[in-house]
Amino acid sequence: AKRHPFVNGQVYFTWYENFDTVRTIDGSVLTAIALGTPVLTRPGTMMVKIQSDPRTFAVEPGDYTIRWVPTEEVAVALFGSTWNQRIMDIEPTYWSRFTMGADLTAETHPAGSVIKDADGTKYYFDGMQKRTFADDTAFSANMFQNKYVIDQPASVGWAGASAGAVISTFEDALFSLQR
Repeated sequence: AKRHPFVNGQVYFTWYENFDTVRTIDGSVLTAIALGTPVLTRPGTMMVKIQSDPRTFAVEPGDYTIRWVPTEEVAVALFGSTWNQRIMDIEPTYWSRFTMGADLTAETHPAGSVIKDADGTKYYFDGMQKRTFADDTAFSANMFQNKYVIDQPASVGWAGASAGAVISTFEDALFSLQR
């Protein structure tokens, strides 16, 4: 029951592939809806940084927890050789909306990621469990996008996580616009 503005188009496209579901409403209707907090980068899609700090952070679900990716070796281990194409600059005014979490290591994949193993199976990693998708319909129903799926070898730490419930339909917790 609130309107949550996207901070920019790049952030919007971490949540949606296009504008197909956007509706135009009268300005008087829009102003009658209470203004909520801004929507930031969807967890598990892009890493974030600010221009004044060279550090890069992965975004996790919940309260927009960010976890420092301390080295290029860790970035490659977690996000692959194209890791540097997954970085988004965030305006400093929004930086305080993030909550700092523990640093990442090559064995601690960030929660909220969708990872594809060598067999092509996609998993949603929640930080504790890896959950498969029943099919591509379940993947799409939760507004995940193939461009953010991480191709990952089975040797990385997430692969040893226990199997969670299969994702078979839309789950609000997987698409929550956060706080």
